Amino acid sequence: MGRPSVFLSGPSWWQVGGVALVLLAIAYANGLNGAFVFDDDPAIVSNLSIRRLWPLGPVLFTTGDTGRTHDGRPLVNLSFAISYALHGTWRPGLRLGNLAVHLANVCLVCILTRRLLGSGAAPHWLEMNLGQQRWLAAAVALLWAVHPLHTHVVTYIVQRAESLGACFILCSFLAATVALGAGSWTAVALAVVFGIVGGFTKETTVSILPLVAAYDWAYHRKFVIADRRRIGGIIRCLLYSGLLLNPVAILATAALTGGRGHSAGFGSAPVGDYLRTQCMAVWLYIGRVCWPATLVLEHGDRLATLPESWPWVVATLVLVTGIAVGYWRRPAAFFPAVAAVLLLAPSSSVVPIATQTVAEHRAYLASAVLVGAGVVGAAAFIRRLGRARAGDHPLWYPLTMAAVVGVVATGWICRTIVRNRDFRTAETLWRQNVRDCPGNPRGLRNLAELFTLEQRYDGAERIYREALAIPQLTTYAACGLGDALRRQGRFEEARDAYTFCLSSAGEASAAPFRALAGLAAVEVGLGSPDRAIALVEEMSSPAWHKVRMPASDRWQAMGRAMVFRAAAHRCRGDRKAADAELSRAVSFAVEEPCAAETIARACDDMREFAAAARLWEPIAARDPSVLANLAVSRFEAGQIDAAIEAFEQAVAAYPDDPGMRANLARAREMVRRRAAGKAPASDPP
Repeated sequence: MGRPSVFLSGPSWWQVGGVALVLLAIAYANGLNGAFVFDDDPAIVSNLSIRRLWPLGPVLFTTGDTGRTHDGRPLVNLSFAISYALHGTWRPGLRLGNLAVHLANVCLVCILTRRLLGSGAAPHWLEMNLGQQRWLAAAVALLWAVHPLHTHVVTYIVQRAESLGACFILCSFLAATVALGAGSWTAVALAVVFGIVGGFTKETTVSILPLVAAYDWAYHRKFVIADRRRIGGIIRCLLYSGLLLNPVAILATAALTGGRGHSAGFGSAPVGDYLRTQCMAVWLYIGRVCWPATLVLEHGDRLATLPESWPWVVATLVLVTGIAVGYWRRPAAFFPAVAAVLLLAPSSSVVPIATQTVAEHRAYLASAVLVGAGVVGAAAFIRRLGRARAGDHPLWYPLTMAAVVGVVATGWICRTIVRNRDFRTAETLWRQNVRDCPGNPRGLRNLAELFTLEQRYDGAERIYREALAIPQLTTYAACGLGDALRRQGRFEEARDAYTFCLSSAGEASAAPFRALAGLAAVEVGLGSPDRAIALVEEMSSPAWHKVRMPASDRWQAMGRAMVFRAAAHRCRGDRKAADAELSRAVSFAVEEPCAAETIARACDDMREFAAAARLWEPIAARDPSVLANLAVSRFEAGQIDAAIEAFEQAVAAYPDDPGMRANLARAREMVRRRAAGKAPASDPP
């Protein structure tokens, strides 16, 4: 007899992977060459540690006080280093690497879904043979593969960290299910190894151990070792003790590298406020998975207040309680729901992630549970509907199910293609972010900063003026508009913008606090140093100490206020006081590294180039993207040889950037002309 048809036996995981490869090629073809955005620059473009694969030490143990995506995650950084060794910073190559990891996850989801369906995760009245289980698992995996939410871990390059961490969670969990189900010693070893490797990849892999324990409790009666207590006890002892090495690896990595800097961990944000925020975030994630019409890359670092969050807190408590009760009564059926909770818990519970309190990419792996629940629910409904219709064709159920899956997959592929268009340039992405998440001021600031960094202050002004019409952004937009106008030397208009910011703020926040510092700089520009000093001193008022705002925003505003006060003293002719205040600002930048770049730019704005150069030096040591800033500040400060050296370092860091080479050529030409006495004393490149 021949082998049974695939239509009867169901597809194998590798056949599902082949179909998924075709679907992913269609969905992501238009997104491969999208721009580097957001954290892509510090983690890839400006990340000098990935430029060499050997020695491995600098690749694996990067340290960063700002919590860059690759900091404290050795294998994430190693994966970027491997990509760089293969093709440099070629964007399609980096995204193809992300797709490869995602495709591996799709195959793993297919295998695990089939195992869970065979173990009793589906409703007891949804009768399925092995072939039907495989077809249902294939449907879950293929739909999950093309879900538009995953653009945040494929098209957004740096979030390879999320998909790579998910890959090791799936690998370790799959090996553990085999170890428990079949009593395999090899599977025990693999589960432990993948768990340890996961610990060196991302902190969210800490969910592996509780995930395995929940699976063990739910399905232990179906295990081969169920009646072999001695072997079962040894297997469990080795497995659980080995999986404990995962949190050990996470803690050891944090100790060796400094962890996530100030971006995460207890003390980075109030735990209670963060937990309330996550109660709202969980429902946002569920909504995005079920209806991905709107996707937002950056939701900011805002923490929810009690009045706005209490309904979501109650809803979340009801949901979690329902899952817990259901798991206690029917553990096999409710295990997938428990798995979703455990997968989200590391980033969506009580450990604060202060720089991104809400991030849709965190639902990446947990979304597989929701997709699976949707597919199984649809299959059960269609099966019962078909049985209720007497005389239906026997193929009615599989054909209807295939049609439903095909329609949903087509819709999600189209949405993924549309979403990839947002990643064409950083400008298109942040414009979409501002439009679809108007409550997030960081999206607005990121958009305007694109123009500011290119010294296109008129463009930044235009963006801020447009944002003034958005009620949630009015205060932040007014402050940003003041910054843009001030940098153009339009001090009277800047004063009006800052004053409007201070008067329109419904409650004290980071924007008016920042506006006070900007207004001080304006008063210096208008020749009123005493008024400027008074404004800076106002920022030290106890009333501002009680205002809740991100620590980085507070330090940045205070740091640039110090620079502006130094400029005010210099305007008064008090050089000694000005130098003392500048020294204080430089020391403050060392104490609060998150404010260093803001203080350096403020020094450049106030033409305090020597102080700016001192500040740019340590920043450029870890972020070569600011080497040009360092070079220009040195040039303006009269440090010509040091400026040339910085330009040469910039060219070495960015050999494919014609702008860097042009700056170096212009600087060398300037030195040559000055040597010949043909250039003025200040003529920066």
